[in-house]
Amino acid sequence: MSSEGAAEAFAVTLEETGTHLQCEDLVKLYPPLPPASGNKPIELEKCKYLDLFDADPAEARAAMKRKREEAEAEHGAAFVREILSSKTHHPLRQNRRFDFRLKPEEKERLVATGAIACERLMSWSFGDIYYNLYSDDLPVFVTSDSILHAWHRSYNAFVVDMEEKCLRPALSTILEGSLSKCEAMTTNANENQSEMGELKDGYENLGAQRSIVLQERTADVELFSTLRIVDFSLFKPRGHYTKSESLKNYFRAMMWLGIVDLRIHNLHQLLCGVILLHCLRESETLDDVQQFDSLLLSLVGSGADSMSMKDFTQFIPLESMAKLTNPSAFGDQERQSLLQELQQQIVESSSASQIPSGCDSVTEEQGDHIGGQVVHDGVKQPRDIPSAVDVAFTLFGNNEAAQELVARMKISPDADEFVFRHDGIPISSNLVALRKIIDEVFEESIATTASVSTLWLLALRALSSPSPNRSSTFHSGTWQRRQMNTQIASFTQLRHDTVLYAKQSSLLKPQCEYPDGMVDPYPEFWRRMREMALQMKDIEEDAQKLREFCSRSNFDEFASTMKTLEDIAVLQTPGKELNEDQETVMKSIIERRRMSGCAEYSGWYPSLFYGSKAHSCRRDVLVVDVHTNYIDPECVLHLGVGDPVLGFFIVNEVMYVGPLFSSYEFTTPLDQRLTDEEFKKKKLPWIDAPHWALQSFRCHRGYVESSEKDEP
Repeated sequence: MSSEGAAEAFAVTLEETGTHLQCEDLVKLYPPLPPASGNKPIELEKCKYLDLFDADPAEARAAMKRKREEAEAEHGAAFVREILSSKTHHPLRQNRRFDFRLKPEEKERLVATGAIACERLMSWSFGDIYYNLYSDDLPVFVTSDSILHAWHRSYNAFVVDMEEKCLRPALSTILEGSLSKCEAMTTNANENQSEMGELKDGYENLGAQRSIVLQERTADVELFSTLRIVDFSLFKPRGHYTKSESLKNYFRAMMWLGIVDLRIHNLHQLLCGVILLHCLRESETLDDVQQFDSLLLSLVGSGADSMSMKDFTQFIPLESMAKLTNPSAFGDQERQSLLQELQQQIVESSSASQIPSGCDSVTEEQGDHIGGQVVHDGVKQPRDIPSAVDVAFTLFGNNEAAQELVARMKISPDADEFVFRHDGIPISSNLVALRKIIDEVFEESIATTASVSTLWLLALRALSSPSPNRSSTFHSGTWQRRQMNTQIASFTQLRHDTVLYAKQSSLLKPQCEYPDGMVDPYPEFWRRMREMALQMKDIEEDAQKLREFCSRSNFDEFASTMKTLEDIAVLQTPGKELNEDQETVMKSIIERRRMSGCAEYSGWYPSLFYGSKAHSCRRDVLVVDVHTNYIDPECVLHLGVGDPVLGFFIVNEVMYVGPLFSSYEFTTPLDQRLTDEEFKKKKLPWIDAPHWALQSFRCHRGYVESSEKDEP
């Protein structure tokens, strides 16, 4: 759905909903999920494995040494050696290295909620947390967070490969070919061909335009004889595009092609669009453009504000093209008449009102419409800055988010956490209208034809549904806020990975094993993840048609693993036993050995990472700007993902631990868009988790001394 289509649908739905809804109406319409029946209080001292987590590592090692000595004295040294070298879990194989003890206040929170995220026990990576649990023989919880992180790393690595080896070379061919034809046209232009002269003037002015782009700030520029205000801070390479000069240049080129369009209502710009199409045809690069567009649509979805070149071609037969691009053979009046006819055809067809200046690079998913509709564009309320919680409620259908939204609408301006022009403003009607539209759009989504971005969002939406597992831990407001954190963090990764292609809203070896394990109890989530991996496999094959390149694809294996996790989740819901293969999966998440000074990784979790298994244990802190506010207060809204934290879960009196996302939300001054490196060094050390997370499942880290440990 394009911006125009979304705006129209929003206006209609808002009119049907009415603008009278109050805070209480939001919660009535979208109540929190009901708690599980037959809940009983958690008694921590009765929980299985509590003694393992509560053990002092030094005391545990000393006690284990004594047990091994006693076993050796009773059964012989060979008996103990055989146990220690086996792959089977045995009490004598436990080797405690890490301290997982919770503080009294953290235990209190765990008893009250059944799930906490301990900031104090952060780690560099999800893989590190899994390995630490594995090496200490502790029960593991396979979190959706960790799998989504593996997906993000694989998706992003594949996109980088495709951009460097396929899209960038194709773009160079397209631009060089069409530019050469454009130069030929300007060379052959005579004095009477004013449009060709203006085209030449624009070409010669590219140097000045490049200088403005590199300044990375908002400026007034003349483009195609029209004065425009362009926010050139958007041209600052962010995300993975800071990794090389070639990616930086590709980023700026694609951003230009996405932002600088040709307006159909302006006949001069419409003629420029015709000339551009002519140059693409003459240079025999139009097919490349269409394949380029098709790949991007498969990745990030449809919904661009502008027509693709394929769409535009349908309106211009070759005869009309010849007349419009060779005005010396036809009079100005006839050419003007042809342009007006073309303009009318496009308008009557209800096509978009812009033509992209090249590849259809900037597209939109539903997440891009949210910022504009929950600020004051739809209802005249002075709310200028959206929030991540808006996204959780409208895009992911997380009803628990409504509780936080109501709290923000009711908050007093005197409160410390009050945010100017965001809090204290009634926006229930906007939120309900947008939620209805998005729910309807996703209900109509077809997995076999949906883009990867849409499938990603569908997987995140699955986490908002009630879990089929009836354990009370999975049916509480705290749990849903944990899910909300997962959704927002993964959404941040999605926007980070597609920062170039998603339009921003504006206002404008085994030495041990896990003794027990569980997976996040959402079978639909695992199914959606499998569908997404299979879609990426198809995209990889399509990309090879545009430009052949060496791929390090693991998407088949990713899909197979997701099917296994789905099956495990289905069996664990009613408490059924796993078969031998499934038990093996739960005991072989990650293994790591030191070989000749290097780490060697095995297990299914590292195998999910595209390109290199070592990526499973690498730090990955990132940030993305998602909304720009051009009026007071002028600012840029950022979402960030920090280091993973340790999550503790009590399920049916069994204690598990698994890694969770840490997510952040903050603003910077206008024109200041942070890269991942800037966020990691300048912002992350000082920023706190969102207030709604600290109030529920997230335990504040408090004072933590800085570590001298180098990043892996």
